[in-house]
This record gives sequence, structure tokens and C-alpha cells, in this order.
Amino acid sequence: MEKNELLVLGEAVNTLSTVEVTKELIESGDFTPAYEQLKAAIDELTELKKSLDGKIRDTIAPLYENDGTTTLSDNVCNYTLVAATTSLSVDTAKLKREFPDIYKACVKTSQRAASLRVTKKSGEDNA
Repeated sequence: MEKNELLVLGEAVNTLSTVEVTKELIESGDFTPAYEQLKAAIDELTELKKSLDGKIRDTIAPLYENDGTTTLSDNVCNYTLVAATTSLSVDTAKLKREFPDIYKACVKTSQRAASLRVTKKSGEDNA
């Protein structure tokens, strides 16, 4: 991400962090460009973080194999390689199919909080 892109992102963050979101603002169309810009920047930064995490793992892994080193540090952060593990899980589709009575006895209902889903409209000019 270039310096000027970070400045634009900073402006979008400042704008969005102080704005009062109202029905009128959303419907005016003035809100969406900054919001979309923020989402795009988050996506780009997420990909950058994944790439850097992979490079850090690739740096530490040979050290672990050679001498058991799992952590590299500076004065701010520790970068620790966590070894691969296995976990157990239940194949709920198979359980429901092959043992429906047990599935019914063990299934539980949970309430989920309301959430916001934002989707891009298709078929419209979103430039």
C-alpha cells in the first residue's frame, strides 16, 4: 500500500469515525464511497497481513527444524511459531443421517444476535 493510499485511507477512517450515520446519510449516497473505500483497504491490509505472516513462518520454520527456535523478537513483539496440531470434531451431517435419534437428543438451539449484512448491488453502475 502506497503512502498516498494510506493518507486517503486515513481520511476515510477519520470521516467514518466521526460521522453520525442516519437513514438520510445512507440514502444520500454520500456515505457509500467512503465505506467502500474502507472495506477495500481492509481487504488489502488483510491480504498483506496474511502474506507477512507466511513470510514470518517461513523464516522461523527452518530455525525450529535446526535448533528448536520457535520465537523471534524485537523490542515490541514476539513472533512465535505454533506447531501444527490435530483436533477432533463431529461430522454433524453424518450424525444426523446415520443416528437421527441421537442427533435430536443432542442438538441445541442458540439465539444469534442481529447483524448487518452489506452487499454490493449487481447490475448497476457502481463506479
